Amino acid sequence: MDKEKRHHLTAYEEKLVSRFKAEGLLKSYTADDWDGVTRNGGVAVLCSDGDIDAFEHHAKVISRRPHCIKVFGGPLLLAKNYPGYHRPNAGFLMEQIQAGMEAKKTGTVFLKFHHPCAMAIKYHLDLIQVVGLAHQVHENFLRGGLVNPEKIFTFLHVKKKDKQATYLLNPNFVLEKHK
Repeated sequence: MDKEKRHHLTAYEEKLVSRFKAEGLLKSYTADDWDGVTRNGGVAVLCSDGDIDAFEHHAKVISRRPHCIKVFGGPLLLAKNYPGYHRPNAGFLMEQIQAGMEAKKTGTVFLKFHHPCAMAIKYHLDLIQVVGLAHQVHENFLRGGLVNPEKIFTFLHVKKKDKQATYLLNPNFVLEKHK
């Protein structure tokens, strides 16, 4: 299949997602797991891709009050190693996250990566590279700086041939053995 026209995971990527789940990198969850976890919702950074159900899933399962920032690439644009990284755009996005946290009086940030993502495919990034960038962005938030949330949650939304699924990313998982 033409890499530039993919709309769902390849068979190899589906196996990789299963392996990541079995090894603890990706974790399934239910709405009950999120009951009372956040105060005043949280700022959710999502990709603007209308072909994924990340917003609907977030509003139903994670937080009934997602204060969303939607831009093509979503939190991928915050990764300094992302080939499409542009410091002024990343700075503006961080300012918007901070403004949203202050305006909505929340200390929670949700970073929702997805694959396949047209903004990742544009630069020929595979699933492992996207997960690596997700780890990088998560770490950058933990180190502080402009935005210093009380809680940070990073997710990977995947679109399979027959369904979509969102997993919580384990920020302590070491990806090296998968490269």
